[in-house]
Amino acid sequence: MAEAYKHHFYGHVEKEASRFLGLLLLDPTRFLDYTREFCGRVMSRLAWDDATQGRANGDSADTTLHCMSVSGPLTNTLTPLWYLPKQVNPWYNYEIERERNQRAWWLNNFRLAKERMKKGELPGDTWAYRYFEQLKKEGNEGLDQEEEQEIFASCMIGFLNLVGVVTISGPLKFFLMAMALHPEWQGKAQEEIDRVCGDRMPTMKDFADLPTVRACLKETVRWRSGVPLGELLWGGGLEKGELADTSQASRTRLSATTSTAA
Repeated sequence: MAEAYKHHFYGHVEKEASRFLGLLLLDPTRFLDYTREFCGRVMSRLAWDDATQGRANGDSADTTLHCMSVSGPLTNTLTPLWYLPKQVNPWYNYEIERERNQRAWWLNNFRLAKERMKKGELPGDTWAYRYFEQLKKEGNEGLDQEEEQEIFASCMIGFLNLVGVVTISGPLKFFLMAMALHPEWQGKAQEEIDRVCGDRMPTMKDFADLPTVRACLKETVRWRSGVPLGELLWGGGLEKGELADTSQASRTRLSATTSTAA
């Protein structure tokens, strides 16, 4: 992911943006579906060079996130129900089937990518290519693997794929909502894009020259954070000057001075 970011995701975001905007113009009421599919297509390009998997990728990520959420299956809040016998446990049976289908889908895409790698057709900017190239460097020129190894590798790439969809589609949906709720800021952002980019589409190279757009994006993430902060963590808000390290199980509070010194 870091390598893809360094190379501005190899232009895949720009390639898919025109299609995404066209769909929004045709039917803006489906912005939730189109946003998820847009992210799914970008991630599918990065993983296996197959944008046609975008819709399935977006739906798979959304379903997985739902099944992990407190607003998902009843067993996520009433955990004893999970331990009911499977004969009378619809939640358990659904999750087993969901995971089986997801793994099979990931494995199929992995094997298709492997065949393309053997034929020299897989682009070097994909995660699958980087993985297969590593196998070759380790002496496995034929990319021969046991099924268990293939399943592990396909899940590894597939999960990267899934994370990319859920972490970007959420903020992007809220950005669209924010622009609809605050047309005055939509106008300011549009004026800046017109001034900097003219008649062409903006790209990642323009990012530094679009401070208003950057501010709108950052405010969206602050307004609707993708990670739990404040009351969700401690039952009270953060005080001014405090930072929250949500990656730690201990949910540590860090003062601004301490974090700067570190």
